[in-house]
Amino acid sequence: MTEIENRMAVEAHIRTLTILHDALNKKGLLLAEPGRDYGLQAASIPLICPQLVEDLIQTLRQVEFLKYNPKQDEDGVGAIYPASSAQVIGLYKGFWKRHENLKNVSRPGALIKAAALILGYHDYDQSWLTAGLEEDGRLVLTANHICEAFEIWMGHKGKYMNDSYTCCGETSEHSVCELSDMRYFLHCKIDEEQKEIAENSRKATQKILFDAWNKGLIVDDGLLIRLQQAMETVPLITTSLLADLMKKLDMVTFKCDNKPKNEVLNAYPGDPEKSVMYLCPFFWKQSDQLWPGSRFGSLILCASQMLGYSHILETSSPKDPTGQQKWDPMTADDICAAFEHWMVHREPYVEGSYSCCGEENKYSVCRESLMGLQLRERLPEVQGLKAHGPRSEV
Repeated sequence: MTEIENRMAVEAHIRTLTILHDALNKKGLLLAEPGRDYGLQAASIPLICPQLVEDLIQTLRQVEFLKYNPKQDEDGVGAIYPASSAQVIGLYKGFWKRHENLKNVSRPGALIKAAALILGYHDYDQSWLTAGLEEDGRLVLTANHICEAFEIWMGHKGKYMNDSYTCCGETSEHSVCELSDMRYFLHCKIDEEQKEIAENSRKATQKILFDAWNKGLIVDDGLLIRLQQAMETVPLITTSLLADLMKKLDMVTFKCDNKPKNEVLNAYPGDPEKSVMYLCPFFWKQSDQLWPGSRFGSLILCASQMLGYSHILETSSPKDPTGQQKWDPMTADDICAAFEHWMVHREPYVEGSYSCCGEENKYSVCRESLMGLQLRERLPEVQGLKAHGPRSEV
């Protein structure tokens, strides 16, 4: 190899080992647990277990690189078994044209494939020898499958800018992605029981939102500016914001995240274009009555984030404020608090009603809540605020 080719090969070697070590560090999110049943989809997804990654690392630590000039115009790498005990990876001329960072058709991917070949995994042209599934229903891996697992299933979808990836915030350039497709396949499957709870929680949350309008606990958009100074400590909800929340919740698709990056999350928004909402382990343990720390509050909080309102823990404000944000800056937590703290019933739901106000509907807000008292004190005409609200109950 030329001096430049040798340097590029050494750099690719170091990057590949760094990527494999990163996968081991994130094994709880990205690597499969041996013996675990991952369902029918495992027949088409290349699941990688920690032991295989360790074997790839051990193999790559021992290899030597040679420039390989085959008679045919081949692209990439090849694993060569010489007569000696040394393991050699031959680098074809196409290797130097590949991407230097992990992505489809990359040098790290090519070296991972070559290491898999040395370990005895077949290439595509020999995959028919082992076509089919393992006893537990998993795909029979080939060297190409293992390469795809890293390049496609665990690769970053965002760009590396300002010392971090835009998709997940990872600061190491040579790494796998905590928010990759592999992570979501392994940990975001929602079972039938969870699906039923999520759908019931959605319907109950929409009933609560409608009830807030029905009881005059929200304000007309035109009155918001007049009330802001008089009620600056109260998070006021407008009719347009309420309508946006109901519309967003109606569009949401639920997925489960058994291992969120932030272990204290109850729910968080996914791809805004797909309106995906991820429900975390704490969500299933939350109360099914509107109260601080309820499932309904979590859905309202997450829906607010999907509308562009920032979480209270975030320091950045929305670049393009919409709706109520234009004239009343507030956070998703403020919106959640308006329902969970300011509109909530002060007494529990017992024997079919709330004793604080006599309301029989469990999924409701309270006329005698702090919000109700504040609005009646500041706005005597509160009963006339329903003209532009939702047309019918969910």
